[in-house]
Amino acid sequence: MNTNEGQHYDQEETDMILFAGSKPFMNSLQYNVCFIDSKFNPDFLAGDCMNIAFQLGKEPDVRKGHIVDWSYDGQVQKVKILDSAMLYVKGIRTRTYIVQFLEKDEDDVFISDNNRID
Repeated sequence: MNTNEGQHYDQEETDMILFAGSKPFMNSLQYNVCFIDSKFNPDFLAGDCMNIAFQLGKEPDVRKGHIVDWSYDGQVQKVKILDSAMLYVKGIRTRTYIVQFLEKDEDDVFISDNNRID
C-alpha cells in the first residue's frame, strides 16, 4: 500500500509551492488522514494531510487552527493548520506544520470539523 507518508515533493516541485504566501523549504506529499494521531484533532471526514517545513526565521506568521492558502503551480486550496513544531530536517532547524486539506460542499463553502466556515 502506497501511503505517500514520508515522501516529499522534489526541489523543483517545492519551488512551485506557496503556503500562506511563503515558499517552503520542504513539503511532503499528501497522505491519508488516518495516519494522523487523534491528538492533532483532525477532521476525519475532510481531506488528506501533509507536512510543510520552513527554515527557522523564514516561516509565515500562522498558528494552529488558522486556515490558509496552499498552492501548487498556481492552483490554490485551503488547508487548516493542525499543529507545528521546531524540528531538524536535512540537518537544518525548521518550523514544520502539519496541515489538512479542507473539502468544499456543493455551495462552494469550506467544511471543517463538521462546521461551515467562510
